[in-house]
Amino acid sequence: MKLLIRSIIIVIIIGLLFLFFVSLAGCKSISKELKTSTMITHHIPIEALINTIEKEMDEKKITGLSVVVSNSDGVLWSEGFGLANKKTKEAFTETTISNIGSVSKLITLTAIMRLVEEGMVELDEPVATYIPEFKPLGIEDYSTP
Repeated sequence: MKLLIRSIIIVIIIGLLFLFFVSLAGCKSISKELKTSTMITHHIPIEALINTIEKEMDEKKITGLSVVVSNSDGVLWSEGFGLANKKTKEAFTETTISNIGSVSKLITLTAIMRLVEEGMVELDEPVATYIPEFKPLGIEDYSTP
């Protein structure tokens, strides 16, 4: 059972990373017709979202970023903002590759919590229960107190 859960966790993590990179590769900018006529939610036109993004970037001194809005049908809208490289003045586009940073923690946590909800993983169990190779340095006996 532990091997099955371990395999599921690893497959989920690999699958999520795969989906993330596939979505990066498939992003295309929205058409001008869709940009002016479609609303991302029922209340906020895309122009308002763009204005908010640009305002937040200015206030928080963010050099560049890209945004992707999608649903089960695929990418609804994607756009890059600012610069990918200040020195060369290269624009940050919807296909600019950037560091994922701490986002992978959120993706992993979400996958684990779904396994907890399904009763396949106990939240209070040590990680080594499911992945025996996980042995933090400096901890001889990694078990629940």
